[in-house]
Amino acid sequence: MGGAQAAKACIVEHRSAQSVIGTFENVGVAIWKTATSLELVGLLGVTLRRLSRDYDRGIGLIQVVDQAHPPIGSDVRTELHKMLIGASAYVRCSTVVYEGHGFRAAAVRGIVTGLSMLARLPFPHNVFAAVPIAVEWQIAHLREIAPELRRDEMITAIETLRTQTDEPEFAITA
Repeated sequence: MGGAQAAKACIVEHRSAQSVIGTFENVGVAIWKTATSLELVGLLGVTLRRLSRDYDRGIGLIQVVDQAHPPIGSDVRTELHKMLIGASAYVRCSTVVYEGHGFRAAAVRGIVTGLSMLARLPFPHNVFAAVPIAVEWQIAHLREIAPELRRDEMITAIETLRTQTDEPEFAITA
């Protein structure tokens, strides 16, 4: 009995004009379009905890930072670090994607990489310039616990989440 397999869906947990937080399979996704705040970091933490209850072998995290996003304040960076350390019991790997070309984008990725090294996260973490490369890295690190993850499906899910910043605002709370 053949037949087309249904496309896997991404779940939107929060959306606004500034950001989208959602999930795809066992991967949490944050699209930071124009803002990352203490409240949004808290919502991401809630989303990851909720996701970890469904995937007790572990989860991944992909954060996509838009080129238009302003620098993240030190209070938000500190809160992100605390949230990631607190999530280390279930996060198996994490990536940050800062898209863009040219000197500014490369400089920002360098700064994010340096901060990540100083943070000494207890799981693999990397910074990339493009979503497809980050997705391949995630899949390689999650292969043992999530062999069903597929590159094209995950890229499509991230792109779908990215379009949600144009939709009405809402959030699922704990």
